[in-house]
Amino acid sequence: MRLRGRAAKALLVMLALRAAAPAEAGGWRIAVRGADLTRAADPVESAGVVLVDLAALAPALRLAVRVDGPEIAIRDAEDREWRGAPGASLLAAPGRTMHLERPLRLDGRSIRVPLAAAAELAGLTLRLEPSAKRADLTQAEASGPALSAPGGWQAISLPKQPAPLAPHAESRPAAGRLDGTHLDHARESLRFGLGLGHVHGADWGSEIAATGSVRGLETRLAGFLTAGPAGLELYSGHAALSDPESGWGAEAGDLFSEIWGSAQGFRLQRGSSGLSLYLPDPHSGSRDLVLALQGEAGAGERVAIAGELATDGSWLLRGRMRREPLTLFGYYRETAGAGLGLSASLDLVRGISLQGGWSRSGEGDAAIEWSHASLRLPIRRDLDLTVESAGADGAFGRSRSDALILGLPAGPVILRARYQRRQTEVFARGPLRPFRSEQRELLAVASYTAGPRFHLELQSTGRWSEAGIAEPWQQLAATWRITPRTSVQLVTVSSNAPFSDPLRLRLNQELPRGFTFFAEYGRTPSFQAETGAAGLQDGARIKVMVRKSWEISTPARGALVEGQVGEGAGGALAGVPVHLGPYRAVTDGRGRYTFRNVPRGRYEVRVPDEALPAGYSGVPPRSLEVQDRSRETLDLAVLALCELRGWVYVDRDGDGHRDPDEGIAGVALRLGKQATASGADGAFGFHNLRPGAYDLRIDVDRLRPGLAVTVPSRMSVGLPPGRSLDGIELRLAERRRGIVFQELR
Repeated sequence: MRLRGRAAKALLVMLALRAAAPAEAGGWRIAVRGADLTRAADPVESAGVVLVDLAALAPALRLAVRVDGPEIAIRDAEDREWRGAPGASLLAAPGRTMHLERPLRLDGRSIRVPLAAAAELAGLTLRLEPSAKRADLTQAEASGPALSAPGGWQAISLPKQPAPLAPHAESRPAAGRLDGTHLDHARESLRFGLGLGHVHGADWGSEIAATGSVRGLETRLAGFLTAGPAGLELYSGHAALSDPESGWGAEAGDLFSEIWGSAQGFRLQRGSSGLSLYLPDPHSGSRDLVLALQGEAGAGERVAIAGELATDGSWLLRGRMRREPLTLFGYYRETAGAGLGLSASLDLVRGISLQGGWSRSGEGDAAIEWSHASLRLPIRRDLDLTVESAGADGAFGRSRSDALILGLPAGPVILRARYQRRQTEVFARGPLRPFRSEQRELLAVASYTAGPRFHLELQSTGRWSEAGIAEPWQQLAATWRITPRTSVQLVTVSSNAPFSDPLRLRLNQELPRGFTFFAEYGRTPSFQAETGAAGLQDGARIKVMVRKSWEISTPARGALVEGQVGEGAGGALAGVPVHLGPYRAVTDGRGRYTFRNVPRGRYEVRVPDEALPAGYSGVPPRSLEVQDRSRETLDLAVLALCELRGWVYVDRDGDGHRDPDEGIAGVALRLGKQATASGADGAFGFHNLRPGAYDLRIDVDRLRPGLAVTVPSRMSVGLPPGRSLDGIELRLAERRRGIVFQELR
């Protein structure tokens, strides 16, 4: 393979990346339908809002994302196209608006949006664990297409109460409590979904999705097939397998390229390095069969450098520096037209944030420069002011958009207004004549929420230009969750709206046995792409879809944990239960235990004291971490307990020996922190003692009158494991009172 000079330099930089220190794990973890996509999401937290790379996540979210001139175009899960400019805090679709917590950012091919917006576009439910810095995007409970929030509403989700989360998600046992020497039936699971939909008078659509684990391999599968006038078409498809333990992974279908953006092909990766084969795709810059190498390295969480180098000479190098409160990003891309960009984000005090960026792409007449800046000023809770400005300059003209956004709470009602001015100028060049225009727009939204089930929104939009003032138009949207399983939505617009979709109704219905039903009435788009708005001008039609989801049990690829239970250097103990987290095994005749197919995670290994034979005591629990393929040997030593027995007596005959009738009853004795009392014959005993050194003594303070201590009344004793100490004798003396004579008168 022969590379051009600049590409060769890029290769040297990428080789240097591999020698750099690996990036430290940390920050937010992003999971989509159960699959860890943190690396693709590249999350960044800005003033409490998590931003993700929507372009890289698009295949997993089943979205189509592209840069279209000065705007960013996003086609969502319902085939609706949203548009917004870099630096804007608003996405717009026909009859819909979506307000963003942070403005759009364009960092090279990376398109950064708030995580909540990414979930809404994909029709997924977002669950956040701020303390653990973990975010999960999961299928909504009503598995049909989500009731997206139209007209500027912020989406709300009403999930069922989730089960309590384990402290460490990795320490997951197989379903249920499994008892037995072998865990051959330990299982993992694969969540599988299948959907079939039809647009009346248009076409059919079918989707398949799966996510979970098979023998320890994280598995993802998503595809959408359409059948209509264009025949059979694969709208989107993506499949991925990854091994969390080794870091190896492979994916095929819709991919994301640092150079071209969306691409089709196959990728093999390990950790942050990857080798990709891109197929020719007329919709991206990949015109031929191309091999590409990706690499990434960093110094902790603050600095990260990444790059991609392709066999056609294209390459990209990008870097990011994060040091609170500042984030800097820069890139250089060499393709048919070079690209260069810089952006920055600064989080100031009290939630004030400032963002800005500049980029250039293309050459000659195709060269375009973009710039954007935004300032957000929180005034108090739910009351904020945002100022935005974005522009594009090219060989044939320029455009500029300036906006002012105000959010104002009023009890259960939230008011939001956006005033925007857009200026366009076309240069005189060739057949083109100079042209200038200016348009202004005022968007006002009032939203009302009555509890968790009902949501109402009224939106009014007015536009005016140099030609005059256009009549304002209104839109009303209502969402009602009638029952926990039934949701409806109504959207209607005034007759003078700039688009022809006067009424839209949606129904989401959960059915038994994992089925869900979705129906929509209105000028809804078909599953297959239609030219322009042709499909929307044919009148209202009905779209229906039925989905079925279920859990499939899959074999586990677990670890082997074995060992022996015994007395250290002594003999082994048979029939003793050993606990490994939620699992249980029993030792065989040689004192050995075995656990097979143990899911990866961290476990506590212990031998319960109450299950040991009399005369034995367990040891403190041991912590053990296992991986999918690990083989662990852990011997557990138990302690043989000891006994101490003796007598307390008074040598009444003075012969220096204890006679059977000289024992003293009821004498309190102490052995360390333990206490007992002598019996009727003066005998005492301490049982089930752990080996060690002890101090044995008579409790002088509890001697009855007439008794006194003598030698020996205390002693130090040592107890070896499993030994008994008998025949200890402690002596007392009788205290005789003298006779006192008193003269009586």
